[in-house]
Amino acid sequence: SPDGIGTGDFDTSFSWEEGNANVFNWHPVLMVSALVFLYSEAAIAYKWLPIEKKCAKGLHVVIQTLAVIAMSVGLRAVFRFHNEKDPPIDNMYSMHSWVGLTCVVLFSVQYVAGIYHFLAPEGKLPNTDPASKATYLAYHKLIGVILLALCVATSCLGFFEKMAFAGAITPDEATYPDDPLHLAPMYYRLNTIAVIMVLLVTMVALVVSRAPAVSSEGNQLLAT
Repeated sequence: SPDGIGTGDFDTSFSWEEGNANVFNWHPVLMVSALVFLYSEAAIAYKWLPIEKKCAKGLHVVIQTLAVIAMSVGLRAVFRFHNEKDPPIDNMYSMHSWVGLTCVVLFSVQYVAGIYHFLAPEGKLPNTDPASKATYLAYHKLIGVILLALCVATSCLGFFEKMAFAGAITPDEATYPDDPLHLAPMYYRLNTIAVIMVLLVTMVALVVSRAPAVSSEGNQLLAT
């Protein structure tokens, strides 16, 4: 059966074997997990959890590192799927791929810049003094929220592309006679995930824009 994620009658198994079409299935799962859900959790962990700043920073970096790893494997999966098809499928041919690669590059730059400014020894390298860190933090937060929204938009483009390839956006009364709209299960599942992602990025934007948490002694627990 055709390959695809969340499709009901479609093959939703995973493989890393050469030439196996199910290699593709790692791509949507890992990319959405990395650039939407782990990305969101990292922001929430740093800004919202009532823990010391140092612990919050460490947790933020660990989650973001997991996101980088998942993103890298997910990106590798889709290129492998395209290149190992017979005949091969062109890479970087769609709006989803163009915007998606932009997200990957920006996320990588944001990750490296964050490590440089906030984990490098203070004052030992250019722009690592407290004033420079405070200035960069405002940009880091703003770019982070914008990039998260762009990652959600990219995921939605990918979902629509997959549904279009599978014919899931076209009513098919013969195949789905019991569905009120005669649409495939993929249509409902991917649209539901899309709505969840939009709600998630909205929540993250609200959390990041909140004032910092303050302890009972009046000490700031989280970085602004």
